[in-house]
Amino acid sequence: MERQRFPNIIELLSGNFLRHSQEYHFWRIKDREEKLQTNSDSLSLMDDLAVSYSKTGNDKQAIKIGHSQLLIQPNRYETLANLGTFYIHNGDLASGITYIDRAIDVNPNAHFGREIYQRHLAAYVFSKKVNGKIPLPLASKFQKNPEALPNPKQLDNFYTFLLNKHLDTINSIEDEKFEIPSDKRSNMLPHKKLKEAIIGIMGMMKFGNTDSPILAEVLGDLLMATGWKDGARQLAARAYLKASYDCKNKQAEKVYRKRVEYVLFHQYTKKRGSQFTIKDLEAMYQEERILGQKFFNRIKNDEIKWIAQGKQPEIEFGKKYYSEPVLGERIQKASAKWRNNHEYLTDTLVGTTVNYRTENKNNKISNAKAKETVDSLLHNNQSIPVKNPKVMPKSSNSWFFYVIGIILLIGLSVAIRKKLK
Repeated sequence: MERQRFPNIIELLSGNFLRHSQEYHFWRIKDREEKLQTNSDSLSLMDDLAVSYSKTGNDKQAIKIGHSQLLIQPNRYETLANLGTFYIHNGDLASGITYIDRAIDVNPNAHFGREIYQRHLAAYVFSKKVNGKIPLPLASKFQKNPEALPNPKQLDNFYTFLLNKHLDTINSIEDEKFEIPSDKRSNMLPHKKLKEAIIGIMGMMKFGNTDSPILAEVLGDLLMATGWKDGARQLAARAYLKASYDCKNKQAEKVYRKRVEYVLFHQYTKKRGSQFTIKDLEAMYQEERILGQKFFNRIKNDEIKWIAQGKQPEIEFGKKYYSEPVLGERIQKASAKWRNNHEYLTDTLVGTTVNYRTENKNNKISNAKAKETVDSLLHNNQSIPVKNPKVMPKSSNSWFFYVIGIILLIGLSVAIRKKLK
């Protein structure tokens, strides 16, 4: 049921979606830089170049390219939106918000309104800063009673941030789609707004930083919603679990896992079935992640092969990978050995403040390796001009020895004939 209402989320969280490898982006940097030598004012080529620099962790260079684009066309939507993203990835939230606001003014409906939610997210993260640092998790409050349905006002997460923004502009929520008691409706974000926000965050994960714990966390907040009919607990739990893997901080990881246990507290395999625990979910999620990694490895190997063959990897990619992969039916299973296992539920830990910047934190060693691979492949593909071999003029000395040789052969032949007679 959750997957029908929120399609493609399991695929996104497990890495089962179309995306390019680091090797591709290093190839595109070289390709676009070469093409810009003869077409220096091409904004689309500069878009590609800037995005690939950002994807390989060099947001400073991406920002520099963005500003050079503004000199050519000051109010271009794509440039402004990209600059906002690059600044946010580079940890400058204030500048990021400024450029996203400018992009929204130019085209508020582009990318299905994704920039609007990117702006909300940047403001939310900015509001959570502690002494200039971003804490993980961003929301670490828990209700005292895990048996109660979540109360957004107590959680203080991204969902409640959007809800408060909504309530600032609208006094009453007119969303009759769900059977919600009238006294509870002030705690609900309209279904349309919730769906837009989820699509916006999914777009940021897919086209921006897939491995950001912040994006995974806020996606979990939105999927969990208020615990009413618009909640998707198992999808939310996967998002929080992903955040626990991506945060690279032991204390923050435990708080995320505690969030998962809260989310799954009322989850059962079926009506009157077994309780579905964090261990059960993690076993399923690990299977999904393995499939995702295998799928991405196929893309990566193909792109390396195409580069080695001197082909255009973006053209070949379009030929082979033209549709998003879809995982089969995921049936929840519970193991008796993990029943009533709530390792983190009663833990009094709270979120820790860590020095984390919302940037593309790609593995530097992996990046360097990818760049080295592409450099090597491109070097091997370069056509080395073969010089015409120089024909050495025959000197007089060579002619002398040639004649002497002939005379000796004639003399030898005559001697042999005399002996035979």
